[in-house]
Amino acid sequence: HGVANMRLGYAIHSSLLSHTGAADRGVKRARFQVLAQAPVPAVLVEIGFLTNPSDEAALISRAYRDRVAAGVARGILSYLTTARKPAEAEKRESREP
Repeated sequence: HGVANMRLGYAIHSSLLSHTGAADRGVKRARFQVLAQAPVPAVLVEIGFLTNPSDEAALISRAYRDRVAAGVARGILSYLTTARKPAEAEKRESREP
């Protein structure tokens, strides 16, 4: 799921940035054991660091956590929308004579 994982990661990343205004720390790639056997596209999302005073202050805020949740959810929906389009086109092509 390497390509799908990256597409999902970028969709969530983009959505999180627009929903939270957080600093852009980029998307990182690594072979995390927790994701290695995932049967579907999967990512880890790092929202902030409690050792960073400004991250900690943001994470304490319920409003910020709500924006984070909305950003993750919208990112997943965006990924699913774009992932479905090629699959639907492929189905249509396979049905054509």
